[in-house]
Amino acid sequence: MLPTVTKPLIQYAVDEAMEAGITGMSVVTGRGKRATEDHFDISYELEH
Repeated sequence: MLPTVTKPLIQYAVDEAMEAGITGMSVVTGRGKRATEDHFDISYELEH
């Protein structure tokens, strides 16, 4: 994932899509590439 300023580049695209009203999105990655999945995953330990 390519970081730009404070967040990965893909986060800007997801934020723009959410502002446009898109509520569901799929991101296709390769086997063993977990960085994108981990970025968007919920971290229960950090949120509580």
